[in-house]
Amino acid sequence: MFNAYRNNDNNTITIEGRIDSVNASGAEEMINGLLPEGGEAVLDAQKLEYISSAGLRVLLRLKKSGPPLLDNQRCSRGLRNI
Repeated sequence: MFNAYRNNDNNTITIEGRIDSVNASGAEEMINGLLPEGGEAVLDAQKLEYISSAGLRVLLRLKKSGPPLLDNQRCSRGLRNI
């Protein structure tokens, strides 16, 4: 299961659960829908339990398209190791 939501500060998008090949495209759509228009956002991935190569592609596409930026201090230990 995957969930994403924008925090009260409107600049942080928390992602949690799992991103794998089954839900990667839906996760990408969900995250893109939460991005503030024209503004920067930070992805908080501390609660992300699992990410497959398909999920990594999602994060890389988001990174290449500009904001949001993945904050190293706000990601799970496993994701930080990747």
